[in-house]
Amino acid sequence: MICSRCGSTEFYKNGHKPDGRQRWQCKVCGREHVETRSSDLNSGETYFYSGLSRTREGSCGSPLTSGLDGETQEREMAYLETAKTDLLKDFPTDLQGEILRFIAYRENKGFKSTRRVVNTLSLLTRLGAELRDPESVKKTIKNMSVSDSTKKVYCDYYESFLRFLGGSWERPNYRVEPRAIYIPTEAELDLLIAGLGRKVGTFCQVLKDTGASASEGAGIIWRDIDFERRLININKTTKGHSSRTVQVSQKCLDMLNRLARREEKIFHLASTVSSFYIQRKRLAHRLSNPNLLKIHLHTFRHWKGTTTYHRKPDIEYVQKLLGHKNIENTMIYINLDRTYFGDRADDFTVKVASTVEEAVKLIEVGFEYVTEMNGVKIFRQRK
Repeated sequence: MICSRCGSTEFYKNGHKPDGRQRWQCKVCGREHVETRSSDLNSGETYFYSGLSRTREGSCGSPLTSGLDGETQEREMAYLETAKTDLLKDFPTDLQGEILRFIAYRENKGFKSTRRVVNTLSLLTRLGAELRDPESVKKTIKNMSVSDSTKKVYCDYYESFLRFLGGSWERPNYRVEPRAIYIPTEAELDLLIAGLGRKVGTFCQVLKDTGASASEGAGIIWRDIDFERRLININKTTKGHSSRTVQVSQKCLDMLNRLARREEKIFHLASTVSSFYIQRKRLAHRLSNPNLLKIHLHTFRHWKGTTTYHRKPDIEYVQKLLGHKNIENTMIYINLDRTYFGDRADDFTVKVASTVEEAVKLIEVGFEYVTEMNGVKIFRQRK
């Protein structure tokens, strides 16, 4: 499905109509889409009103109006015309067909950022850019009052559309300087979580314990949680991350147990993110603590990676914990560990083992082997 208002492909269930049909609500703009059934009730097939066409569930926009009676088909065509108008109103007439084909192409390929790409193209058009002319787009992006990192993303999105048209361009070179990463103390994170609402606070606790990104945390469903063994499976990953299973605290499970289980999905990303920033701002003002404003949802992931490497300086272990496929993405936590914790000799717990059994027990609880002296093995573990 594609939302007719914003172009999003992300929806969640929003109850049923009185006649039993499923209602779907866009996660981004809130527009409601309603399930409708084929005129052939014996077929057992369910169809949906998407933003661009009436489609079979799981298909990619196959028109289905031909099997409807005249009055229903007329209403259907009127709805589709309104949907197309809302989505394509910012594009010139001669380009609207290409935009529709571009959306269908990305949907068929399984790309998840179609809404953002189309919205970017719409923005460039409103600012006066001619999408068929790369030089016009290049000038428009240059004059925008946004950061170089945002300009680089806009170039990526436009380039995907230009390639679809069969064109090419001399891409502008926008250098993205990495920003300093703020790592709060655990006390600050706990203070923030305690001051948030029940659902948003639980979401942040999940991010803190798992090191998941916000999108991955929102993808967790009740079936992914093993309350008995205190495990959470992260199956819906982003940015090419690997699926993984992470052990969490009992506090996290207790907070999850206090949430209502009205549906399989626990959190909805758009509403949770907006609520987080509103509640964080109020809490920082109430506590007169500006440091809370430095904490973003991705800060929990950086905190988890840094503190995990500090306690157990094994970069491959941190890589698997965070789901990185490229270890270079994990290397930043070595520098963050040195920046925020230093390399203090008194930051270790040291134990010795004189037998194999003692050594095995130490390794099982996280101690690492250092050396052997006077017939005993010496192990250490970060405090």
